[in-house]
Amino acid sequence: MVAGIAQGNYHEALQLLQHSEEDWLGLLRDWMNATLKENQSAQVKWVDEVSKLGREKQKQFLRYYNHLLEQCVRLRILGPANLSLSDPEKDFAQRLNKVASVTQQQAILTELDHAAYYIERNANGKMLFHALTIKMLHIIRDKVVVSAA
Repeated sequence: MVAGIAQGNYHEALQLLQHSEEDWLGLLRDWMNATLKENQSAQVKWVDEVSKLGREKQKQFLRYYNHLLEQCVRLRILGPANLSLSDPEKDFAQRLNKVASVTQQQAILTELDHAAYYIERNANGKMLFHALTIKMLHIIRDKVVVSAA
């Protein structure tokens, strides 16, 4: 799984292994629940929690979500037997496939890439994740592709 997320980057794989105790799936599940239920207080609490992680962990979290979205597309096409995901991750991917189409998932991937880019350039974590939360909500709920490059 680490090799898939790191995409052949040895340094990135070592970073991921050092932080393998992180519960990225739980963090992602909390974020999606707060976002889709449009619970603003839970969103603010989640953003505060993530903004305290630091830039490297924030980037790793975004890479994890990116990897999981790629696996969602593979799940649609190849089925659950050909994935390198744990059972909770497969369950989450199946649920995410019910909520978002491939086009919506691709739009979210684009937004995650933009967010990682801005994190590398010292963007304010709170502002960035608040904006990302709002964009994800509009992508999923309104079925629109948000583009603010």
